Amino acid sequence: RLGLSRCRRSCAVFLAIALACLLESSARAAAVRPPLAAIQSFEEGVAAYQAARFDAAIAAFNKAMGQHPGWKTALGFRAMCRWTNGNNRVAVEDARSVAESAPDVAEAFVARGMARYVLKDMEGAKRDFKEATRMDPRYALGYFGLGSVLSSQSRAQEALEPLDRAVE
Repeated sequence: RLGLSRCRRSCAVFLAIALACLLESSARAAAVRPPLAAIQSFEEGVAAYQAARFDAAIAAFNKAMGQHPGWKTALGFRAMCRWTNGNNRVAVEDARSVAESAPDVAEAFVARGMARYVLKDMEGAKRDFKEATRMDPRYALGYFGLGSVLSSQSRAQEALEPLDRAVE
């Protein structure tokens, strides 16, 4: 009887610890997850980026970062827009901040890939874009980024496949 009681207490303690860890990790994830308004602003920025309306994209990414300060994914996209607009100095500042981030979703890998592209780290950018396409094979910007890297490396023939996938 003493052994069974001890076993039940051990199980109860184990379950309590597991529950506490789960609640802590859920709270941490919720604290990091951008609020809906920031996600909507980010999506507006991506749509403007894809339509080559870079000033509008920068404004939307700025708004997203105002709603979720320190959001590296939005910062990486903003870096690419600034670089495309020829504002290289501030693009590099944004890109340096993103280049050392630890992405965990396809969009974040694309953002870091864009940052690395701006910093002329083509091999790092290529790895990030490939990882984005592995994580989400339907995410066109991963293929577009990969094709852009290959094209910039004078590998036009190899660039065609990912660029074709980007527009499917």
